[in-house]
Amino acid sequence: MRRLLIALALTTTVVTGVTAAAGPASAAVRGLDLQRDGCDLQAPGTVIKLRAFNVNGWRCYNGIYDLWININTACRQRYGNTSSAYYLNYNDPYSWRCT
Repeated sequence: MRRLLIALALTTTVVTGVTAAAGPASAAVRGLDLQRDGCDLQAPGTVIKLRAFNVNGWRCYNGIYDLWININTACRQRYGNTSSAYYLNYNDPYSWRCT
């Protein structure tokens, strides 16, 4: 029964989509705040949302439509012009890292 409940919870999360609220703890990707380093700088006035549970699922939402985030740009903003983005696991949106 416990496994069934866990599977149901995971399925519900995947089917309905996961929405990350704005704030440093919710969209933190190891040293990178996607609200601040992504949306606030690349699409001012938007909020970070997780639309698909993979590395490409992050979007900036303006109330009408989603805008794509350039994670490389977010890394450069945070760590300097020589920084770049990479991920550890495509199916884990929180696995982004900056070099």
